[in-house]
Amino acid sequence: MLISSGVVTNLEGDSSETTLDVDSSRSSFPVHISSEDLSGDELVDIFGVAEDSDYDHSDDGYVVVEDRGSHPADFQNVEAGEYNFTIESGDTAAETTASITVTEEDISVDFAQSTFVEERSNVADVTVDFDNADNAYLVVGDESEVNYEVVLEVTPDENDDEVNVSMNTATAHSVDSTGQHDAFTADNDASVEVVDVVHENNLEDPLAAGDYQLDIAGNYDAGELSEEYDTAYLTLEERTELSEDTVQTHTAPQGDITSVDDFEDATVTETDQIAVGDQMLVTVETSSLYGYLGDDADLASDGISLSVTEQDSSLNAAPQVWSTSPEDDETQLNADLISANQSEEYLVFAIDYNNLYEGDVADFDGEQSFDANFTVSTDNDYVSDDDESAESEFTLEERNVEWDDSVAEVPNSADALVTGTTNVAPGTEMTTRARAPGTFVTFNDVEVSEDRTFGAEYDFSEYNAGTEFTLRVTDPVTSNHVTADSTLVESEEEEEAEANLDWNVDVDPAEPVAGDDVDVTVSAENLGDETGNASYEFIFNGETLLEGDDVELEGGESDSWTDTVEEAPAGDYDWELKVDGEVEDSGTLTVAEADENGDENGAENGDEEPEEGEEEGTPGFGVAVAVVALLAAAMLALRRQN
Repeated sequence: MLISSGVVTNLEGDSSETTLDVDSSRSSFPVHISSEDLSGDELVDIFGVAEDSDYDHSDDGYVVVEDRGSHPADFQNVEAGEYNFTIESGDTAAETTASITVTEEDISVDFAQSTFVEERSNVADVTVDFDNADNAYLVVGDESEVNYEVVLEVTPDENDDEVNVSMNTATAHSVDSTGQHDAFTADNDASVEVVDVVHENNLEDPLAAGDYQLDIAGNYDAGELSEEYDTAYLTLEERTELSEDTVQTHTAPQGDITSVDDFEDATVTETDQIAVGDQMLVTVETSSLYGYLGDDADLASDGISLSVTEQDSSLNAAPQVWSTSPEDDETQLNADLISANQSEEYLVFAIDYNNLYEGDVADFDGEQSFDANFTVSTDNDYVSDDDESAESEFTLEERNVEWDDSVAEVPNSADALVTGTTNVAPGTEMTTRARAPGTFVTFNDVEVSEDRTFGAEYDFSEYNAGTEFTLRVTDPVTSNHVTADSTLVESEEEEEAEANLDWNVDVDPAEPVAGDDVDVTVSAENLGDETGNASYEFIFNGETLLEGDDVELEGGESDSWTDTVEEAPAGDYDWELKVDGEVEDSGTLTVAEADENGDENGAENGDEEPEEGEEEGTPGFGVAVAVVALLAAAMLALRRQN
């Protein structure tokens, strides 16, 4: 026995109504309902029992309903709170309990948007927002419209009112019974369960492209929804075919990338050159197929495969092929799908390529080239005519680490840099050593940069020029050491550039008119390295407007100072900038007259119509004159004189 809605309101309307569902092997018997939280009269009102009838036992604290089935209950005007009920058989000792929450707030369950759109073969997400509701019934499809209809009970996480219901469009057609089904899942601790499959015929093919109605309600009984909350649509679009150039190869330092977290934490570089011993990854850009690519994906049975084919085969022999779904003449390719990111539209495979060559890493010599191919065959439900495939080339190379020629002579400075090049994966950590027998031995760990170079910094400032020493770098995969002979030479100290203060004067607005407030800014920047000092004075119209006795700027530093000439009248104003008593710059600021229309030097009352025989525009040399006029207007009113 249970109350079908765990939460109701005490407000007027459907939200206060629910049912007490009595289930028993007996069809006819009296049912006694009581509650320590409610009076007998309140129970009469809630269950709609006629007063003073045989069903009204309010004086004894209970009411009676007859037989098994659903009995209406209305909690309108009942005080908010938790209520527990005892339900007993009137003629046996059988009893059970039920509970309900009554709230003063309205109950609602809504779709986050009116239309959800997804490609066929993907996982479609339908977001549902719960407000004061313990559960709801979600109907996907309409049997009469699309020959598909499934009813789900959705229960939110008690700590999250938003539930993301995921529907695998590649498998949703196979739902044929109630209970848990992999085609429908919910995020976090929310749950979703199939409670009814309405369509009668089992569907053999995945759901077709089209619009599928979504309904959500508070109750579902005998094929009918009640307390309906919201409606929306799920639109399934046709699947996008695989493009030919969507496969890329990548490398990462030696290690185990076996999860999404590993992939995101590693230094991954897109490249077609893989140093043997480093990790190899293959990514596929695709906007579809994610319904097949879950944690327990069986790619072979779904017509999806990744293969590697050698480019240079032996004479009179077919190229060797390694595949995740090998045929009779092919070899197993060990590839793990570590990420299938539908939102970002890419797949990531970690490739174990040890069986692509003979021997171990240290024995590999030269290079070998291959093609990586991702294929969706006609064995897949969404591919009917021809296989779809994408391909990319890559080369396995012998590991190589070298010191640059520049290390033959190294300055005896505190920050001497020694560099080298390699073909190993960026992000690889290597140990370098500098050793002069009887004089010094020091180590430095370095990381291979994106351009596959490395550099180690050493402090040789305590040692004399002419000291000979050996540099060594160790490959962490093979443990091979690569050495280079070097000699310390005298360090050339770079002299700091002298202070060089660059001064500028700016006005705003650049073309003032009478009545404008004009901001004058003096600025200085030290273009040198050493600290510079100076004093300045800005003289405007014969009077000092700005001045500074001791301006001090470090190398690269700048500063500025501003003052305002308020409501400047029309006219020409001479100005002068002096630095340390010498004229650094000078000019004239022109403040133009403002006409009655507020235009600077504008024509009176707009344009006149040209007389007969005249061309519109500027006659004669008007084009050249107009150009000169435009250039003059674009010039700053602040004119430099020197």
